[in-house]
Amino acid sequence: MNKQDKIKNHGLITPHVFRAAIDRLSDSDAGVLYKSLMAYKWDGTIPDVSLGILYGVFLAMQPSIDEHTKTFIETCEMKQQIALDRHAKERANRKS
Repeated sequence: MNKQDKIKNHGLITPHVFRAAIDRLSDSDAGVLYKSLMAYKWDGTIPDVSLGILYGVFLAMQPSIDEHTKTFIETCEMKQQIALDRHAKERANRKS
């Protein structure tokens, strides 16, 4: 993945491969999809199947969101451990 793709894939921004599908939605449908994606990202709420085509777009995007969330959590845990290790080392150095 090149740098531009990484930037496009940051946060809720979905990979550019979904852009064509989203661009074809009306502003109203895009707003409904956005709210559905945010609800899923925040608390795991799966959109109502009655959304029709929007539900299909969500299902296509869901694996990307899940992968990003997994990577984000792993990165946070790794950085937390690095900070804890650094703090413990600094504390040990002050005692000696």
